[in-house]
Amino acid sequence: MPKLLSVSILHRHGSRGPGASELTPWPDDHPVKSQWKENERENLSSVGHMQCELLGEWYVDRYIRCGAVDAERSRIFWRCSKSDRAKESGDDFIVGFNRAMGGQVVGPNPSFYPVDADNYFRPWKVFKDKADTIKNRQNTEESWKVKTEENKDFLIDVFRTVGASDTILSKLQKALWATTYLHAARECELYWPVEESERLELSKIFPPEHERRVTELALWVWEQRFLHSGFTTEMGGRMAVDILEHVLNLEHSVNIFSGHDYTLLGALCVLGVVKDFRVAMSFSAYILFELWDSSPEGDGSGGPVVRVILNPTPFKSSDGTASRTVQTWQEVVLKEFSLQELSRLLTDLRARCEDMPMKALKDESKKKEKETEIDMLS
Repeated sequence: MPKLLSVSILHRHGSRGPGASELTPWPDDHPVKSQWKENERENLSSVGHMQCELLGEWYVDRYIRCGAVDAERSRIFWRCSKSDRAKESGDDFIVGFNRAMGGQVVGPNPSFYPVDADNYFRPWKVFKDKADTIKNRQNTEESWKVKTEENKDFLIDVFRTVGASDTILSKLQKALWATTYLHAARECELYWPVEESERLELSKIFPPEHERRVTELALWVWEQRFLHSGFTTEMGGRMAVDILEHVLNLEHSVNIFSGHDYTLLGALCVLGVVKDFRVAMSFSAYILFELWDSSPEGDGSGGPVVRVILNPTPFKSSDGTASRTVQTWQEVVLKEFSLQELSRLLTDLRARCEDMPMKALKDESKKKEKETEIDMLS
């Protein structure tokens, strides 16, 4: 019978208020923008904290309580992005993990890199020239012009309906790009804790019949920014190497990585496990890496495999509403690698990342760099 040897998770942070770029379509005095207090923007909500605690509990229930994976204290590894919301989400995940384990199995501090964590979790802050190149393509590439022309009337209609500023519509490629902001702002409202304060100004004016098309256009934009960027190694290579090294090292049977939606997108693209984006990465989205001694779909006679599993919407019910429990209805096995395949991929990724510039670790005693919206191309 196939045996699970280790499991690793890369998860996005929990739900939060919108960031600066997600609010750029609206003037400062528009209710969609002004409804958000400064201390709510980009910061986790109580729901966001709860999501990651629940995800940590669920992780234990799925893999450890049932005895599928050995989880001694010395065999659990945790790393996270240095951004406040990702670190807090990682902390919450560990709280839920420890609660489900019945005690403090994992300590409160993650394992730190000897270099700046942005090299791994937020490479768009390291390769800013590549990020600029990607953004500028909306003005130069034929595919952007064609996509914009095909959706011209719709883009004008939807952004006028939601009260966007004239700046967004001054160049329609900009409006196409901004569909990602529309989608993200809607998600922030969907998961905001209404029992504390209502944040529904966009939802009130956003035509429900436009939702699917806005999401489809946003997914197309993200495909250009990640899948077809030509910079998949820069935007996901180091994170993928770090994860795969831990997946294949049985010193740790449980590995936890706490990051951002773009951390997940970068890893998916550089691993070559997706051909397109069909669902947006919602809050607390995760990728699982299961190392088995043989395929769980086989009879146990084959060699070791690693299954890569994606759940883009763990807190969204099938009817599109927010859920307060982990949902797996959209979970999908993207690929099952043989150990030989994965080892070759890891060797290749190491070589591709070897000569890339590395951001040094800053002196933490200095003034902390102001956190900005994680949209790498805003």
